[in-house]
Amino acid sequence: MSSRLLPTLSALPVQPARLARAVSSSSSAFAPPKKGAFYGKKKGKDAEDGAGGAGSGNVLEQVKAPALDLSGLKTFRPDAITEAAVGEVQAFPAPSITAFKSLTIPSLIQKEFEFTPRPATVVRKITVEAAELIKKNKGKASRDSRHILAGAPGSGKSVVMLQTVSYAQETGWVVLYLPSTTPLIDSSTAHAYSDSQKLFLQPTLSSQLLSKFVAANKPAFKAIKTSKAWEFGNVKVAAGKGLDELASKGGDSSISPAVLEALFEELATQKSHPVLLALDDSQSLFGVSSVVDPTYTAVDSFGLSVPRLLLEYVSGVKSFNSGTVLLAPSTQSKRQTRAFTDHVAAPSAPAPKDDVYRGVLKGFTTVQVPSRLERKEAVGVVQLLQSWRGVRDPVSDPSFLKHYVATDGNPRHFTKAFVTTQQL
Repeated sequence: MSSRLLPTLSALPVQPARLARAVSSSSSAFAPPKKGAFYGKKKGKDAEDGAGGAGSGNVLEQVKAPALDLSGLKTFRPDAITEAAVGEVQAFPAPSITAFKSLTIPSLIQKEFEFTPRPATVVRKITVEAAELIKKNKGKASRDSRHILAGAPGSGKSVVMLQTVSYAQETGWVVLYLPSTTPLIDSSTAHAYSDSQKLFLQPTLSSQLLSKFVAANKPAFKAIKTSKAWEFGNVKVAAGKGLDELASKGGDSSISPAVLEALFEELATQKSHPVLLALDDSQSLFGVSSVVDPTYTAVDSFGLSVPRLLLEYVSGVKSFNSGTVLLAPSTQSKRQTRAFTDHVAAPSAPAPKDDVYRGVLKGFTTVQVPSRLERKEAVGVVQLLQSWRGVRDPVSDPSFLKHYVATDGNPRHFTKAFVTTQQL
């Protein structure tokens, strides 16, 4: 995006000081996940019962059966993501699992991961295309590399984004991934008006994001050094220190918004590690928030410190010297915004001059996620389900074709056709 948008963002309306108030509430939306709650370690009878399954037979025997041996699965690594691998079931590498645990992932995908000791995924053609996109964009400024994963409901946009995050991390990128932007604007964490900055600061949310980003990028943050000295009141960080040390200062909520902004600035300046800013369920950024001022007027997302920081990089007003911005909408989210929906439907259509959010989205390219699985991709989905006993009965050619035709190969509906709940 051209620098012409800079005045537009700079001129965004601000909350007047007379409306200032501090609001505090609690939320676990971005709190660190509970230990052992991610996958494969459920205990007790209900955990053993698992997800249920379709078909007849002695289900109790299947539930009590030894865990499947998944050690033979190929690992989802850069050299394994090729056209020849389309349809293969590949296990996410350990660093990706660690990052997913730290950053959290969409709840529906996490539920699937909970039933397997080795979370895996199916390589699709769009997987290979997304990986090539990341490879091609390495070294480009993020303002020149902004993309939206678009597709029909259930096409698998969230899975493709996770695959892209994994690929990027495996090839040396810093990954700043959020499974949803809704917690950023839903008034679930403390916020307080700053008269000097003319926006609502989000100290608790800023601290939580700093903690997550450090946990997901430990090696990279240790390797990247601060380019200058930073001062946050009485707290100082000398030049030449690791970004992990800089981010650790965000544990003090009184300075965490400033520390988060400093972290982004340092990541933007350096070139040794490309940065992937990946935001799933991203439409919430492009409209009003749930935060209200004392007149009970909803505050625009750019009136909150974290969404505003993200929008600066999403728009291209600020840019990572080497990086990519990747957005994906969620059709399952209750929060939809007209600006984002209109842009995805007609990205080349002229945007109203007074629509700030459409202006932010100008310059994005669309990466279309196919709504229909290819036959070999659908076979891979069935094999993936069988790997964690999502399907308990053998799948015959007639039953496979029946579900494939009935669902028109839609990934979500095709999966649901095989995975049903059966009471013991």
